[in-house]
Amino acid sequence: VGGRPVATGVVSVADAWAATNPILGRGLSLGFHHACQLRDIIGVLRDEDDQAPLEPVGEPVEALAGRAREAGMAVTVERSGTPVPAIERTAYHVVRESLTNARRHAPGAPATVTIAHGTTATSVSVVNGPPARRPEASGSTGLGLLGLHERVRLGGGTLSSGPTADGGFRTAAALPHHQVP
Repeated sequence: VGGRPVATGVVSVADAWAATNPILGRGLSLGFHHACQLRDIIGVLRDEDDQAPLEPVGEPVEALAGRAREAGMAVTVERSGTPVPAIERTAYHVVRESLTNARRHAPGAPATVTIAHGTTATSVSVVNGPPARRPEASGSTGLGLLGLHERVRLGGGTLSSGPTADGGFRTAAALPHHQVP
């Protein structure tokens, strides 16, 4: 955000309030969680005359990557282990935000999505190379990674992101299988 990578050590608003007022901090965390759920529900309950959502509800990561490839992005998806349905939605959000950022900030760079389902947790990693050309000015708010960090944290997971040694960028999430639904 503001040219700086967002890392796991970033203190969210809810965490800051929880330090002084645990009830308010928990309320803010729950409010964010329910707002995310409501956004997903609204996509399902929209009127017939409304425009279709840009992302199909329940779309798998592979389909998201396919849409990115159709838009000209070089994306590879590597999976291992047995998918955990309760984790797939959060994994999808990690991949979507990461690919959006790669397209915006590293145009022409290839991206590799790795999803590894273990017995107790799923790891999600999206790594893109350095930009192949100069990025255009973006109207980005810079809040995407902060919101994603909060979504992952509410599920008991961790999110880290930052530049790679070759000038690319890496976003990684560890998602425990006991996530809040």
